[in-house]
Amino acid sequence: MSNGPRSERWAFFDCFAGISGDMTLGALIDLGLPLSDLEELMNLLGGRVRESGRTWTGL
Repeated sequence: MSNGPRSERWAFFDCFAGISGDMTLGALIDLGLPLSDLEELMNLLGGRVRESGRTWTGL
């Protein structure tokens, strides 16, 4: 995450039936969240992220 000017964007998840963490993270990355930003956030929380490859198959 940069220290420059920021614009705020919010996402609200209405997970009435639950949501899996790995699918949520995958969706955020597909929407354009840089992996480096995700790694930085996870480090702040004491976690880690590793990329093992990507596969797009469609429905």
